[in-house]
This record gives sequence, structure tokens and C-alpha cells, in this order.
Amino acid sequence: MSYQQGPQGPQRPQGYGPPPGWVPYGPPPQPPKKSLLARIGCGGVIVIAFGLFGSCMLCRSAATAKKDPTPAELSARAVEADRNLAAMKAAAEAKEKNAVETFPQKSIEIAATIKKATSEADTGKIALADKDVEGAVAALQDFAGTSIAADKQYQQLCEKAEALRKRIEPQVQKLAKTAAAASADKDLKASSISVTSTELFNAYQGNEVAADDKYKGRKLLVTGTVASVDKGAFGGLHLRLATPNEFMSTMCSMEDSEKSQLAQLSKGETVRVLCKGQGIVVGSPSLGGCTFR
Repeated sequence: MSYQQGPQGPQRPQGYGPPPGWVPYGPPPQPPKKSLLARIGCGGVIVIAFGLFGSCMLCRSAATAKKDPTPAELSARAVEADRNLAAMKAAAEAKEKNAVETFPQKSIEIAATIKKATSEADTGKIALADKDVEGAVAALQDFAGTSIAADKQYQQLCEKAEALRKRIEPQVQKLAKTAAAASADKDLKASSISVTSTELFNAYQGNEVAADDKYKGRKLLVTGTVASVDKGAFGGLHLRLATPNEFMSTMCSMEDSEKSQLAQLSKGETVRVLCKGQGIVVGSPSLGGCTFR
């Protein structure tokens, strides 16, 4: 590096560095270059090492996955496939033999079952008819996939059973709905206290404290006769049920969702509502949050 004279100051003796006022010219000195290891540091080396290790493992896994099966493995697979095929064939042959041997007698039994189910349907015994015809259908299914399925007698039995099923289907569905409703009603009664409007009124007239202990705050399934349907002073919907006292009634505060059904009620109709007991108000039992059941 050379020096040139600056705007001010004398020169310094040789060996003491550049004289004051002298500034260097030319490219500045460059620091020594660091090695790759020094630049990335120890942490970088570890990361690279793990990356290379992971790549090697992936390559090894891929190579293992793509490895072709050995002749011994191929032979074992072929033997297993042949064994499975033979088992399926043997099962099909056994099913065919059994079908051919048993169908003559089974066809008579199935025909009798269908005839019995038809008679039951004719006499209104829908549940029994449904049970019998489903039994006949199940018995016919045992012969599916065999040569018997092409037999004319078998096909006729299938047609008769299916025709009877379609005939009684609407009634079967009706029975199912009735059974579901009965089950729901049973659950409802189990989870609430069933009481009539008259019983509730008499309980409060006899002993308000005892009646509150039994009914207040409880879920009540109340049955009664419609005395009137009113709108409350603040817009509520009220159903009044008759009691032995013609001047007092059981007051049911109905949910807004019951408005359409309330609009169809007439005085004297019998209804059932699910409510929460609220005690007594001005001598009359009071119920809240009521819905029709």
C-alpha cells in the first residue's frame, strides 16, 4: 500500500507508519477468508449430518420397498392363492350339493310359510304375517347362487314372498311407528310425574306445602280438559284446564312453539301437556314451559 501527501502536516520518519496528513490510496486490505467449516459453524455441520443421514435412510427404505420378491416368495404366494381358490370351489360345491338335496323338502316348507303369512295378513295379524314372510325370504336366500335359483318353482316362491311383503309394507310401517310412539311415551312417563288437572288442584287445595314438595319444580305430565285458551297480559300463551271448581283452573303457560296447536283447540277437548310445576297462584295450580304431548 502506498501513501500520498494529505492537505496538511509534515512527514514522519521511516518506520513509524504513515506521516500525519497522509491518506492511503488503492484498494483497502482484505481480511483473511474463513474456511467453510468456520463459516457454517458446529451447528450447521450437525444439521447437514442429520440431513445426509435422513436421505440415506429414505433411499434405503425405497430400495427395500422396491425389492423384487424372491422365487421362494413367489412360489409361496402362488400356493396360497391355489389353496384359497380350492377352498372357495369346495364351499361352492358343498353349497350346490346341499341345495339340490334339500330344496324339494324346503320348498314345501317355504310354500306353507308363505300361505300362513298370507292368511295372517288377511285376518289383520300383520305382525305375525311380517315375521313369517321374512322367514320365508331368508330361507329362499339360502339357495341364491346355486342352480336352484334358475328353478321355476324357486322363482315362483320368490315372487309370492315379495308380493306379500309389498302388500303388508304400509301396515308394517304403521305398526313400527306405533311401537316407537309407545316406547317414547313409556320413557316420558318414566321421566316425569303423571297427574290429572283435577288431582293437581285437589292436592293443592288439601295441603299446599305437601303439594309443593311433590310437584313444584318437577317435570309434570298433566292430562286435563280444555277450559279456555288465552293470551297473557304480556303476550304469553295460556291454556287453562278445568278443575272441580268452575271458577278456578290449572293454568299452563305454553311455549311459543305450541301456538299453532293452541289455535286449533276447542273447549272440552282432552289434552296432555308436559310442564314444570310452579306451585299455586291465587288458589290455582300454575305450570310453566308447557308443550303438548
